[in-house]
Amino acid sequence: MDRVIIGDEIFYSQSGQILTSKVNKKAKRGRDPSVSLDKRVAEFVNSAQINYRQFFSSTEPDLFPKILEKLSGEAPIDIDVSKLKAQLRAVRDQDKLTERLGLESDRWDYKQIVSKIDLLDNHPETKQHALTVLSVYAEHLASRAQERKLVSDRILTFERLLSEFLTGKEVRIDSNSGMKIYTENKGTLKESDLSSGEYHLLYLMVSALVTRQKGTILAIDEPEMSMHIAWQRKLIPALIECASGAEPLFIFATHSPDLASSYSDSMIDLG
Repeated sequence: MDRVIIGDEIFYSQSGQILTSKVNKKAKRGRDPSVSLDKRVAEFVNSAQINYRQFFSSTEPDLFPKILEKLSGEAPIDIDVSKLKAQLRAVRDQDKLTERLGLESDRWDYKQIVSKIDLLDNHPETKQHALTVLSVYAEHLASRAQERKLVSDRILTFERLLSEFLTGKEVRIDSNSGMKIYTENKGTLKESDLSSGEYHLLYLMVSALVTRQKGTILAIDEPEMSMHIAWQRKLIPALIECASGAEPLFIFATHSPDLASSYSDSMIDLG
């Protein structure tokens, strides 16, 4: 369920139905204690792990046609052992990163598989068949890892973009502690400890982060609220980049010339 503030109302969209409710006074000032941004991020990570296609338009992870072609081919397959090991090593290294972000990796043992590959020279009669099976398995692992990479790349983009806005603070997403806001001395802050501008920025960036890829519209009234000019100038590009792979339709109602200066072709003057 996506939640978008438009003017003085909150619109919920689920299964084609639109529901509305009035924003409470604290929400209208930029804060809504009924919605934990940390919880929204956690729900995104869990949902995207289960079905990444809800959030990403890319179909790149579909490698099964290649796998079927490899298994059904009549000509013998020449498997490059060094490339096979490199593929497995790349998946292992990526798994270490995605696990930090709360994404569950496939259960497999890199050292065990590599040791089996090294022993195949002792069995030349079955080596080619074994390498074919292992290469198919490696393709499967790589396909699954690519799905997780779509999610992890968006999360890492979210972290990077916020670090470019915030001074003396860092937002990190961790599998054990969720979304944490760190200070320069490694202390932590609650969402409620942020200034109104910082919270407003975080709220908008989380909304972009959790965007689904089909039919999502983010309509935002006065996104420049409580933001200084330097933030206003880079806000829209940051929101678009944070929603990478989803391509939602953004609608902004603004009085800020700095916010809209780079998008004159897309502006509609309401008079």
